[in-house]
Amino acid sequence: MASITIVDLLRFAPLQAAGLFPKLLDAVLEEGKLFVIPERRKRSCPRVVKGKPQKYPKKKYQSALTDWH
Repeated sequence: MASITIVDLLRFAPLQAAGLFPKLLDAVLEEGKLFVIPERRKRSCPRVVKGKPQKYPKKKYQSALTDWH
């Protein structure tokens, strides 16, 4: 919406009288206050990167496989 307002101002500015340009610019600056996005709220559970699941089980050590000692 904000980009449309700015593009329209630039597109139709040459068609307006030179004395109206400051008034149009003030109007766009006034409308610009409506397009300001509020600050983000804090997340209760911040995002984390999950570990990639393994296709095969991890290799067990030989000592874990043979329990003969």
